[in-house]
Amino acid sequence: MTNELAPYIGEPHTILVEVKVLGSRTKPSSADMEVVTVSLKVVEALQGEGPKPGAIFEISGARYTNPVYRIRSRRDAWNNLKFNFGDSLIMAIQAAPGGRWNAVAGAEITPANGLRAGVHESLRIEAAPPDQRLALLPHALLSDGVLQQYALLTLDKPTVGNRERGAVALADAFVNAQSEIIRAPVLASMMGRRYFQDEHGPDTANKTIIAAVLKVLLSGIDGKPRERLLSALATTIGARLDPDDNKDRQLRAAFVAAIADPPKRAVAHMFTEAAAADPEDERLKRLADAWSH
Repeated sequence: MTNELAPYIGEPHTILVEVKVLGSRTKPSSADMEVVTVSLKVVEALQGEGPKPGAIFEISGARYTNPVYRIRSRRDAWNNLKFNFGDSLIMAIQAAPGGRWNAVAGAEITPANGLRAGVHESLRIEAAPPDQRLALLPHALLSDGVLQQYALLTLDKPTVGNRERGAVALADAFVNAQSEIIRAPVLASMMGRRYFQDEHGPDTANKTIIAAVLKVLLSGIDGKPRERLLSALATTIGARLDPDDNKDRQLRAAFVAAIADPPKRAVAHMFTEAAAADPEDERLKRLADAWSH
């Protein structure tokens, strides 16, 4: 079982419910594993045809007996959900033989994590026709937790946005994000192969993405976040784009010529400083040379 609910929002064969833990019991299954069976009461049915509010059902799963091992194995929600009496959870469940339910995802609702509001807003967006969802995503992309995860997954769907429109939405969110927690997942998606494709040169999507990264770099970002952004540029347009030296310079120069904002002089100064601080990195030197010409 995973903690990530976002992939199951809108999934036709998955039920989403808010539940309250009524109790749990455990039974050893091996030397270091146990089976925990949890009794749950449905508080609200959120998605699909499944248990109704007030219904009580059980789910079972294997987890480590040793609590220390559970902490080290946080990818499996059976190991990190406490299932204490009274805990409130949102769970994704799927029908199993014999009228039972299999839990495929679950996360605890806490006052701080905004899980309930994030799931409800995700479901509201999901209820809109696919061709109207793109207009509803800007706020979601600037959120955190399940709502942002849902927005990033939804943006990748061809029925919602193509590569160019998706790149624009991601770039806008990246520039407007107010924290690294929000910015980091957007960067990872934006620089992924669906959006940044260097073989297309400075087309609209690629140009928009590089310009967004440059704007944030020039905004005064520092420390590890700045290092990550410089690395993102170094490994894309700072890497060799062609084995031939002249062709390589021409391809990089095309990016420089295509990006009017932020200003060329400011970018050149930034890359020159970065290259001087790390003279062993040839990629930064290539970027400094490209923007200085």
